[in-house]
Amino acid sequence: SQSGHCLVATAERNNKRFLSVVMGAERVEEGKRTIIRSFSETTRLFNWGFDNFRYMTLLEDGEPIDEIPVELSRTDHVTAVSGGTLEALVPAGLKKDFTERTIQLAGESIEAPVEEGQTLGTVTVSYNGVEYGTVELVSSHAAELSKFLQVERQAVELAQKPLVWAIAGVVGVAVLALLIRNAIKNRRRARGSGFSGYNGR
Repeated sequence: SQSGHCLVATAERNNKRFLSVVMGAERVEEGKRTIIRSFSETTRLFNWGFDNFRYMTLLEDGEPIDEIPVELSRTDHVTAVSGGTLEALVPAGLKKDFTERTIQLAGESIEAPVEEGQTLGTVTVSYNGVEYGTVELVSSHAAELSKFLQVERQAVELAQKPLVWAIAGVVGVAVLALLIRNAIKNRRRARGSGFSGYNGR
């Protein structure tokens, strides 16, 4: 037929399994022998795959990846570790150090409390533009919330609000006016007391 000879096959060697799909192969007559190229091409593809690719562990479970600052805690940072193992089929000559890791976090820092094993982001491993997988980043340890630091921040945030400054200004003016008024009253009383106590002859 016009589609030629087709063959779908699978093979396994050293815990590696490949699937081959050959389409449009020719049928060749060599003397008294008839050779169908789909079989030879399939064998060639399998040999090439087994010789040029291997499985590699790109990330170990619990492997430290990054450190993230922690706010509102006496613990200044937590370590983001791999939340699982990432294994992939890679070129045989590839070394782990050649791979690229793209880290995505929710922010530059995280607020306490932080629980051990809490998800902090993801890490994607790639090489030469090919992504081999993404694994969650989790916290290696917990970071407790500091009530003192929490109250301190709330006080600072409150002090920075314009409405608070306006109210403080009004209260300040009212207190100053009250002090001036009391001072004036006290001075008048003092003068009045001094006049009534004079006994001239």
